[in-house]
Amino acid sequence: MADLDSLINSKISLISHQDLRYDGTLFSINTTESSIVLKEVQCLGTEDRVTDPSKKVASNTSVIAFVTFSGNDIKDLYVHESSTTETTESVPVAPAPPSTAQKEQ
Repeated sequence: MADLDSLINSKISLISHQDLRYDGTLFSINTTESSIVLKEVQCLGTEDRVTDPSKKVASNTSVIAFVTFSGNDIKDLYVHESSTTETTESVPVAPAPPSTAQKEQ
């Protein structure tokens, strides 16, 4: 569960089985109920995933505070960025090798 907790506050794109895309921020993961909660969610509709005009859904500009998704409703999920980012400062830098050039005499 610790690995999953590191994804909290990550930007997520989720595709539902109805081919609707939802973008939001991961708020919580419930492994017992196999569900996730996204916050600040925007529904971007079916985009180009649906060819049947009667099944197309347009995007919506409104932002929904919280949406719970059951694992059974999720077709695909993409993590855009992790909430924890490593910096190069945390990686030790090896010292430069000693110079092998000979001094002129």
